[in-house]
Amino acid sequence: MEWSIAMKRASLRLGVLVAALSLVVSSCSGGSSSDSRGGGSGTPKSGGTLTEIFGTDPNNLDPSTAPLTADNFARVATPLYDALVYVDPSGKIIPRLAESVTSTDNSTWSVKLRSGLAFSDGEKFDAQALKLNFDRYSKPTATRTVDLRGATTNVLDATTVEVHLPKPNAYFPRALMAQSGMIAAPQTIDQWNAGKRPIPIAAGPFKLSDYQPNTRYTYVRNTTYWNAPRPYLDKLIINIIPQPTQGYNTFRSGQADIVGYSPGLPKVTDELKQAGYQRLNPSFLGGQVFYFNLKKAPTNDVRVRQAIALSINLDEINEQVAEGHDQMADTLFPKDSPFYNPDLKEPLNNLGQAQQLIDSYVAEHGGPVTIELPASGSTQPYAQAIAQQIQRLNNVKVVLDLVDLPHIEALISAGTFSMLYTIYYGVDPADNLYQQLRCGAGRNTIGYCNPKVDQALETGQTTDDLTKRKAAYHTLEEELWKDMPFVLISRVLLQNVAQKYVQGFQTYGGGDIDMSGVWLDK
Repeated sequence: MEWSIAMKRASLRLGVLVAALSLVVSSCSGGSSSDSRGGGSGTPKSGGTLTEIFGTDPNNLDPSTAPLTADNFARVATPLYDALVYVDPSGKIIPRLAESVTSTDNSTWSVKLRSGLAFSDGEKFDAQALKLNFDRYSKPTATRTVDLRGATTNVLDATTVEVHLPKPNAYFPRALMAQSGMIAAPQTIDQWNAGKRPIPIAAGPFKLSDYQPNTRYTYVRNTTYWNAPRPYLDKLIINIIPQPTQGYNTFRSGQADIVGYSPGLPKVTDELKQAGYQRLNPSFLGGQVFYFNLKKAPTNDVRVRQAIALSINLDEINEQVAEGHDQMADTLFPKDSPFYNPDLKEPLNNLGQAQQLIDSYVAEHGGPVTIELPASGSTQPYAQAIAQQIQRLNNVKVVLDLVDLPHIEALISAGTFSMLYTIYYGVDPADNLYQQLRCGAGRNTIGYCNPKVDQALETGQTTDDLTKRKAAYHTLEEELWKDMPFVLISRVLLQNVAQKYVQGFQTYGGGDIDMSGVWLDK
C-alpha cells in the first residue's frame, strides 16, 4: 500500500477541477429543492450593483469552443447571452429570446424568434443571425454544441429558422438553454472566425464592460434587453475566488451578495442557511463522480475499476470531507426522479471482494497497480479521501497530483491519468448523458463503449413515452454499475447562497442564476 503526492503546480489558481464529461447547463429550469427559492415578494426595485463569488474562470466566452474542462461556462456567459428558451422539469418550453421551438417528428425543428430583437450594439437579431450561429455550432470543431453537430438549417422567414438534425432528438429544446442557444452578434462571429478573442456582443440582460482573467467579470445593464424592465441591476460583478473557504468568508463579511461553488462546502452552507441566509440546492440525477480512463492501463480493466469502487465507503468520505453534511449517492437517479430504482445501487464498500479483483489483475499483469489521480482546488478533499480508501488495498499505489486546470486539460489531451473528478447531472438523462456515454460521442473522452448503453440512450433520446424511457434508463444504470466507467460519490453540487436582501434569486439548468430577474431590497 502506498500513497504519494506530487505537487505539479505551486499555485492552485482555479477552484474547481472539472473534466471533459461535465454535464454543465443542458438540464432544464430549476430542479426540485428543499431550500429557498429566493424571495421575490413585493415590487422589484431597479438599480444597484450585485457582487457574486464563483470559483472558476472558463477564460473563453465562445459557446462553441470553451474548453471541455470549463464546466461552469454558463455562470459567466448567460448574463451576456440569455437563452433561446428555458425548459421546466415537466418538459414545458418557456419562451426567452425564442417565441417557440416546435417539431412534428423530433428531427426537423422550427425555432421562431421574438419580433424586434436586437443585439446590445443595436444590430438586428433576426433569423439570418440565428442561422449563422447554428451553422457554426454544427461543425465538428464546435466542442460544446454537439447537440447541433451535423445539423443543416434554412431560413423560413425573418424570425424563423428550420433545423434539420441528423437523427431524432425529442429533447432538442433543452440544448437551446445551454451553449447551443447562446447567440452572438454577426460581427462577433466574424472576429472569432478570424482567430480573435473579442468581448462578445449578444442580446442578454447585461453587457461585459471589463474582464480581468481569473479575477473579475464586470457587466453593465443592457438597455436594449427584450424583457424590460429587466434587468433590474445596474451592474453585476463576478469575482473569481478559487478557494471556497476564502469565498465563503468574503461572503460572510458582507463583501459579496451571492456565493456559489461546485463542489461547495456542505457544512458551511448548512450553517449559512441556519443563520438565515438564502440557499438553493437543486436536485439532479448523478452528482459528483470520479471517472476512469478506459484507454489506459490499469483502469482499462474492469476488475480494477470495480475494485476501486468496492474499496470506497461513502459514509467515511462524508464524515472526512463534510462532517456528515454532504448528500452521498449510490444510485444514478435521486428518489424524486421517475427513473429512480432502489434495486439498482452502485457496488461499494466490500474490501474483501475488492482485494480479490486486484489480486486477479496482479496475477496476470504484475503489480503494483498504480492509480494516477490529479486534483485541484475544492475537489482536493474528495480526491484525498478517495486516495486514502483505495490505498487500503494491497498492491495498489495511488499518486495524488495537485495541479491547476490548464494542467488537467493537458492530462486529458494526453490521456495520462487514471481517474479524474467531474460532475454528471441534469434533470433528465437526455440532457447530457447521451453526449457523454455513447460509443464515440463528442464528449466521451474516456473511451467508454457499451452497445446496450448506446441503445438505452438512443431510446431515451428519441421517445417521450415514459414507460419506454424508464425501462431504457433502468438498463442504462444496470450496465453502468457492471462496467463502472465512474464512481458516483455525492448528490450535492452547485450550492448558491445569497444575502437576505437579494430578491428574485432563482436558478435554472445546472444551478445557474437567472440574473435578469435579481434585484436588491435595500
